[in-house]
Amino acid sequence: GDHDGDQGQFDGPMGPNFDQANCMALEDGAPAFWVDKNQNGEKDDVTMDDVAGTQYEGEPWRSPNYEGPYGTYDEYEDGTPVSCGGPQGGPQGGPQGGPQGGPEGPSPAVVQAWMSGMQDDGFFDFGKAFDAAESTAKAEAQAAGEYDEASWDECADAGRAAMESARDDNKSPQDVFQEIALAVNACGEAQQGANQD
Repeated sequence: GDHDGDQGQFDGPMGPNFDQANCMALEDGAPAFWVDKNQNGEKDDVTMDDVAGTQYEGEPWRSPNYEGPYGTYDEYEDGTPVSCGGPQGGPQGGPQGGPQGGPEGPSPAVVQAWMSGMQDDGFFDFGKAFDAAESTAKAEAQAAGEYDEASWDECADAGRAAMESARDDNKSPQDVFQEIALAVNACGEAQQGANQD
């Protein structure tokens, strides 16, 4: 079938490298961006099917051919803020995986999981998308040793509530995902603030 049509609402800007593409996304307020690694001017999608039977099986975003979407980030892995417009300091590496305890924005894996809610008929299954993204993010947090069940559940509930209210406003899946990320970040920051005492 023709799959070009159903990716539309996940569009973000595309740039020649992570820094530039990410800065374009930050300026656009886009939750995701693409990197034109082979410089062909196309957003080359790598799907689960494409990597089946390869070393990247189940993790298409690890494939060198994967160009997006990557979750927009506003700081690097080491915590340095991303500066756009000035001379590009900082690594050309690209986004970090997983929540670092600050408002990082979702990792590519979580964005990919959220997009799994897109059905073939163009309908978006928000409940499925949320569950997939939440379990992916949880696995990342557990792998990073940053998972605490009680605080996780509280923020997951905040994210789900944000999703429901955004859905009531008939927002696009992209906008709903941003609302969830904002709510989860706010929850995490409030928890960190409470832990400072």
